[in-house]
Amino acid sequence: MGYLGRRIGLSQDQGDSNPGAAGGAVGGGLLDLFAHGYFERQGDLYNDPGAAPSALTATGGQVINEYTVSGDTYRAHIFQSSGTFDVTALSTDPALSNNIDYLVVGGGGGTAALHSTNASGGGGGGGLRTNMPACPYAQAAYPITSIGAYTVTVGGGGSYTRENPGTQNRATGGSASEFYFTPGGTGSGIYASGGGAGQTREWSPTSDAVGGSGGGDDTYSPGPNYTGLTVASPDGRSPTTQGFPGGEASTPNNGGGGGGGAGQAGNTPTQGDGGDGLQILIAEPPATPAPTRYFGADGGYFAGGGGGEYYPGTGSPGHPGGLGGGGSAAARTTAGVRGKRNTGGGAGASKNDGVTPAVIRGDGGSGIVIVRYKVNVKTAKATGGFISFTDSKTIHTFTASGDFDNTSGSAITNAEFLFVAGGGGGGGGTDNDIEGGGGGAGAVYSTDPAVPSPQRQSTVTIATGPSTVTIGAGGAQGTNTTLGGNGGVTTALGVTIGGGGGGGCRNAGYPHPAPIPSNNNSGVPGPAACPGPVGPLAGSGGGGGQRDVPGDNGGTAGPLGTAGGSAALSAPAIAGGGGGGFTTAGSDFNPPNGGGAGGNGITLTVSGSPSAYAGGGGGGGSSPGPGAGGSGNAGAGAGPSPAQLAGRGAKFAALNTGSGGGGGGEIGGAGGSGIVIIAYPT
Repeated sequence: MGYLGRRIGLSQDQGDSNPGAAGGAVGGGLLDLFAHGYFERQGDLYNDPGAAPSALTATGGQVINEYTVSGDTYRAHIFQSSGTFDVTALSTDPALSNNIDYLVVGGGGGTAALHSTNASGGGGGGGLRTNMPACPYAQAAYPITSIGAYTVTVGGGGSYTRENPGTQNRATGGSASEFYFTPGGTGSGIYASGGGAGQTREWSPTSDAVGGSGGGDDTYSPGPNYTGLTVASPDGRSPTTQGFPGGEASTPNNGGGGGGGAGQAGNTPTQGDGGDGLQILIAEPPATPAPTRYFGADGGYFAGGGGGEYYPGTGSPGHPGGLGGGGSAAARTTAGVRGKRNTGGGAGASKNDGVTPAVIRGDGGSGIVIVRYKVNVKTAKATGGFISFTDSKTIHTFTASGDFDNTSGSAITNAEFLFVAGGGGGGGGTDNDIEGGGGGAGAVYSTDPAVPSPQRQSTVTIATGPSTVTIGAGGAQGTNTTLGGNGGVTTALGVTIGGGGGGGCRNAGYPHPAPIPSNNNSGVPGPAACPGPVGPLAGSGGGGGQRDVPGDNGGTAGPLGTAGGSAALSAPAIAGGGGGGFTTAGSDFNPPNGGGAGGNGITLTVSGSPSAYAGGGGGGGSSPGPGAGGSGNAGAGAGPSPAQLAGRGAKFAALNTGSGGGGGGEIGGAGGSGIVIIAYPT
């Protein structure tokens, strides 16, 4: 949940001007002295005092939040996907400075399931770099010395690779996250390595096991030589600690080792448990109750290690992950527990029943980049969501459901808005192939001039009192027998818009059932197998999934979206279509076996920072092909390819983008949740 309630934020400081020294001789008379002193006190009419001191000014991030702690007001830019931090002015106020606080977390390591009686290790947490005092290896604050663009890269979580379907498997490490002044290039700023992969039977040891925190050991080749280690970052900042090693496997009971976390090594305090991450309270006020804290897991923890597999073949639950990591003490029979998105949490290893081929794995959580700096104070006219300010606007950003409450006592006029519904989930394929269709983008409705009619509306007037805001959830992952889930509806200011359609899947069971009708908003049944979005203001259609019978076209377009692309209709072609994006439809599969690209999203600036939304998910393909998300990424999930990565999992869409998840192998990627932004003149 977002932090609700009024926050105080940015404005110009009306402090004393610098009097300076008057030019020329003052003279010696009492009248001259009096006049000189008088004009000095009235604002230095002899010398132009210039502009009042001001704070650092910048744009960027999917969410911007301003809050006050112990008398200091901070502005936090939260990057849930890659982008640019654009500094437009340096601070001229000595009380505020140009140093920023930061949290940079790499993507968490993945895990893979193994056959026989061997247990996999948990994924390591992504590297964690910060200057916040809660970190025992905290660094110095980062100085912003130049106006211009700073590159922000948010690393993805690791997954797994299957070289030979059904047999050989290995996990992959997470990707690095970075923050640096663009002309300086990669490695010149703050660099957080991706987490190490959990060890697996056929691929132990593997260089992927080392990373920000190391992956856990597997039971096939137990021993310290196969425990993933933490590595130093290549950015030259000191100290270079990013996390801790993974844990060793437990040979008496064949339990996999836990992945290391940012706060402790794997297996601490119990054999097989993931290491805890660190609680870094930088995006929200420390007073925000832990259960309602939106950023981080388990009340604001990042980069925890995933739990190792426990007693393979017995049906026992997996080991728990560390705080901020994947894995659960609850029983799991088919899949590892992935690290939560935007935490850098390592994946929890999946349970192995000793019979089922190794087709299920856990994905590491994507990383995150957060920067904050001190600003001056302005006051909002309403409560609700994360609140921030530009020179002219007050902005409320809802990443989770809540209330927008106009508490000013009078109507708010000329208000702008952006509403985005949830993106559809990607469909899945089979053990040997990748055929899932990408998820469609959620509907977009806004006052932004970049949005075409009928999705665009003029500014609105908001009456006093509360108004309910509901954020649409991203559609669920599809499998080889289930379509990707449709995205959830978003409601705000009395308007409801629909989510994107789920991607098609490889099989709907054998024999194939009767065609599933899709609502094309005219009451006429649509194509088989892949429903389009439903509702009067629905979003884009999901991409089709490959079927053994003709007719698996992409989902139809809703009034606020586009259509999904078609899949390969029959063997031997094996590929899924791309999900529809906001501005363009999803592409058909790329003959013979390449997945179709997702449709393009759109970049909007209602928040004061340009951010991309509503891209379609890429379709899965077993040969090289686009299989990519929409233009500018838009947070959309990509479908996996080429053939040697046939088991690799499709990518989840980024949170709060409304983009579709990627179509994939056994499991598709989940769709991105929606967002609501309301802005009005300050």
